[in-house]
Amino acid sequence: MKFSAVGSAIFALFLSFGHAQAAIYSFDFLSNDGPGLYEVKGFATTSNTSNPSSNVPQGGLSVTGFEITSVTGDVFGPGGGAITSVIPNPNQNSGGNDTQFGFIYDNNAFGTSPFLNLYGVLFTTAPTGSIWNLWGNSPTDYELYTYSSANNGPGVDVHGTLTVAAVPEASTWAMLLLGFACVGFVAYRRNSTPALRLV
Repeated sequence: MKFSAVGSAIFALFLSFGHAQAAIYSFDFLSNDGPGLYEVKGFATTSNTSNPSSNVPQGGLSVTGFEITSVTGDVFGPGGGAITSVIPNPNQNSGGNDTQFGFIYDNNAFGTSPFLNLYGVLFTTAPTGSIWNLWGNSPTDYELYTYSSANNGPGVDVHGTLTVAAVPEASTWAMLLLGFACVGFVAYRRNSTPALRLV
């Protein structure tokens, strides 16, 4: 009885932490058209401050976005390379978009699909210094674009899919480990309690 009560309490605690806003996401964009096959894979970090933005016009439900502060990973395909930085959006605090280098972007991510709106995120890659824009047209269609993929080489405009998963924060892992330790301790105490012996 004691074990089930403790187990239920720990399970309820896990549920309360499971719905917290994650700050780090893994992502994988995979193109489904040419020229060539492109993949953008890595991790995106968002701020905990929401911005007035929306993915509703693209078929989503979120009317607020979270600022993408950094992206790490790689662009695989002709002219790709390691992602070096996100180009900041000077209008981020107001939730507006910005135009630089011929791109319109807002650097907002959303907790529900589509994970990027029509403006998307703007980032650079090395060694070519190419600038890439990844955005969402609908929950099932995303687009990767660059004017020049490699030292004034051909541009890229491909459609594809985007999968996103929240990466648990360190505090969530700590709570998980603490929960397992508590369950193990209770089970140990239960098994090590001597039974009463009648003579």
